[in-house]
Amino acid sequence: MKPYPYQLRLHEHLKAGKNVILQAPTGAGKTRAALYPFMETLERWSDKDLPSDAPLPLTCRYAVPMRVLATQFEREYQERFARMEQRRATRLSDTYTSKLSIKVPAIQTGETQDDPRFESPLTFCTIDQLLASFIGTPYSLGLRQANLNVGAVIGSFLVLDEFHLYPLEPSGNGARMTTLAMLRLLKGLSPFVLMTATFSTSLLERLAGLLDAAVVRVDDHNELQQIMQGRQRIIRQENAVMTPEAILTAHAAAAERRAGASLVACNTVARAQELYSQLREALSQREQQKTRLILLHSRFTPADRKAKSDNLEAWLGNEQWKGGSFQGEDTIVVGTQVVEVGLNISAGVLHTELAPANSLIQRAGRCARFPEQQGEVIVYRIPPRENGNVSFLPYEALLCQTTWQHLEEMITQSGEPALPFGFNEEQTLIDTVHTQEDERMLRLFEQTEGQMKHTIMEVLESHERGKEGELIRDARQVSVLVHPMTEQTITTNPFTWESFSLRPGTLMGAWNTLDERRAALGPNAPEWVMKQLIAVGDATGKEEEDSRREQVYTWDTITNVSQIAGASLLALPPELATYDSELGFRLLAPEDQVATKWESRQVGPGPARRDKGKRVQRSYIEHITGLLRAYEWSVQRELAWVAARLGRALSLSPESIDQAARLAIACHDIGKLGTAWQQWARDWQKLLVEKHGQQYAIQPGREFLAKTDGLTKWKEEDALKSQLPRKRLPHHACAGVIASAMLVGQRLMAANQQTGLALTKATLSAIARHHAPTATTYQAITWEDAVKPVIQEALRACRLSDDLTGLNLTQLPDGSVSNDWLLKPGYDAPTDLFATWLGFVLVRTLRLCDQRAEREW
Repeated sequence: MKPYPYQLRLHEHLKAGKNVILQAPTGAGKTRAALYPFMETLERWSDKDLPSDAPLPLTCRYAVPMRVLATQFEREYQERFARMEQRRATRLSDTYTSKLSIKVPAIQTGETQDDPRFESPLTFCTIDQLLASFIGTPYSLGLRQANLNVGAVIGSFLVLDEFHLYPLEPSGNGARMTTLAMLRLLKGLSPFVLMTATFSTSLLERLAGLLDAAVVRVDDHNELQQIMQGRQRIIRQENAVMTPEAILTAHAAAAERRAGASLVACNTVARAQELYSQLREALSQREQQKTRLILLHSRFTPADRKAKSDNLEAWLGNEQWKGGSFQGEDTIVVGTQVVEVGLNISAGVLHTELAPANSLIQRAGRCARFPEQQGEVIVYRIPPRENGNVSFLPYEALLCQTTWQHLEEMITQSGEPALPFGFNEEQTLIDTVHTQEDERMLRLFEQTEGQMKHTIMEVLESHERGKEGELIRDARQVSVLVHPMTEQTITTNPFTWESFSLRPGTLMGAWNTLDERRAALGPNAPEWVMKQLIAVGDATGKEEEDSRREQVYTWDTITNVSQIAGASLLALPPELATYDSELGFRLLAPEDQVATKWESRQVGPGPARRDKGKRVQRSYIEHITGLLRAYEWSVQRELAWVAARLGRALSLSPESIDQAARLAIACHDIGKLGTAWQQWARDWQKLLVEKHGQQYAIQPGREFLAKTDGLTKWKEEDALKSQLPRKRLPHHACAGVIASAMLVGQRLMAANQQTGLALTKATLSAIARHHAPTATTYQAITWEDAVKPVIQEALRACRLSDDLTGLNLTQLPDGSVSNDWLLKPGYDAPTDLFATWLGFVLVRTLRLCDQRAEREW
């Protein structure tokens, strides 16, 4: 398909090194426009060194407001990658999937965690996952790896889709504001496309100046006509609530004009489920069995949601519309906000509850989406609650009311019962309804940007959770699974179990009802209403991190309803909640009757990771060589693009950051060469020989170990380790900093004292924090003279001079690394900011090499 002119303009801006803010009509191919330049870069350079002046890197993080959208995009781009592999033999699947067990592309959401470390070349993720990784509190990783993903955002191509749907709290907090702060903090390091169909004119112009970005907007009449391809839609209001009768009457009229596909959009899952049930009953009474009825919302299992989405794209996709006429069977789809974005389907008539103008326009994008279609959008009032009050949640009441008022004025001024609703009319409505909100947001951003940046730096230093509500979303979603025996069954990989997202307020409001149902069940009632997931560290809970070990969890009973708001994952017993593939997940009231008890199932941990197998002994040199191999084979290429830009920003020589990475690899485990660590390793291997045989004896040439053998069963290993004279391994990382600080500094500061000092601190920070993100302390340590040749060999293995000038192997008492030796995240001066990002890039480099070295090639 020939690209539209705006897609070519976007491509040219990116090739020229400009960031882009994109506004184009719904259905105009914004996703393809944003990703085409990246796919072109990947196809050309994925199997060779990317030039340092290339406009785009080899990694892309595509952020969306909701997890359903991520799934839709991933399916489409799997096919594109497969075609690219056939056409150019890029071997991406072999490189990432076969060797590293990483999907290409991958999804990273709270529900589907294909890429918790953001290692795939293309990751579709929710904005929550992206921002949590950027601020150093990733939802996808335990606290010991909290510094790993910051460097995955720095230097990646960022596509920020449906920006208007990112959370924005009335206080001015939320993901929308943090996204703007992130883009300004990463200026020059992370190229981006920020896009939606519903920017107000004022917001578009102001953002362009704020972010120093080029605006690509479809405003040429001829181009609009080319994009629309003869499709048109009208919009009208109904001063009443949606009813099955109104929907079926309009559907019959649509069928008569050969547009017999209707889409019904509700603002909440509960109303969608209720309306679906009412429509099902009405169709049964009318004996209209030929009309297909389907419900789609966010609270279906991934498998059921995928099946429904696949069916919808088959039933209502482009192939079913010929010359604007619907060729398929009569179909009515009831859904929620999930129908606003992602699904490439079209309806002849859209019924929607009142929502803010930008959301209405997104929903309208699923009506008359394909060439020559004539569509109708009908907007209804929101039904009142039992107490007579109207709740506009999840939207702001004022935005909804203003949308209704101005839409009414536009229709009245037209003199017709319905208004032609093209891109220009949509923009008029957006400007009228959202300009004031957008300007308020930007004023708040200007007032709070300094404090927001300060907060981000604080979190990057401490990696403490708790600021996500302020920086990402206050009213965040909480995942809920249904299972009776979580403590016995779900202790690892809990996020691979079927779960459903609800607002904490929904669960808090249902607490009394659920407790009443539990009490009414009598002697067989469960003893709890909800339990929350608690991380208890890695499988040892006491030793340095072993990258092969899975995070272990326990479950605590919720005793106070306020605990719900802070939970990451909740469990309900099957007596209090249920699920079926027709209606989805539902909380149960006391009067509900359920014949069978439904339980969440594990849907698989994703690709089997090679780093979860049995640990085997490695000498220090074998270990360092493995890291160096991982660096040269994969990690160096992935991070070279951003390393080149950081080098230029800090006036460093082109090879200096590469030298820093190699020094970090060579020196990061010097602390393991201490006598206490080596004695522990020998004692452990001796115990393994006594219990399991001679195959665990230390092999010749491995007199100095960096990795010990492990057992397949972690509990058995932990029980055996309890018999050792020394119960815990000495912490080695910060001792390695003391030993190597002068050696590293003399090499990296030779050319430029000021920026060389920043590079030295970044390197030492990576060494100190390659196991724990805030490590500063070390235990008393001594070294044997025999370790010096080992360190020399490690330097040579990393293609560095083996001169040991500056190496400090004096006896050390317990202590801590001086703050002056390590980087403190900051942004007061450009040098401080670039040094901050350099530190996170280097720690990611070292940690990825350490993890990948443990995998079997």
